[in-house]
Amino acid sequence: MDLRFQVDDDEWGDLSDAEIEGIKSGLEDLDAGRVHSHDSVMAHVDKKLNR
Repeated sequence: MDLRFQVDDDEWGDLSDAEIEGIKSGLEDLDAGRVHSHDSVMAHVDKKLNR
């Protein structure tokens, strides 16, 4: 998905610790390739359907 950004520790605003940890976990999932874009999922589904 090519999302590259950095959030500093003082830029989280009024989010709770749980919300911050959830966001950080989601970003780690992106980096690890465990999250896929809608377009890539749909292309994979189309490929399977057209076998």
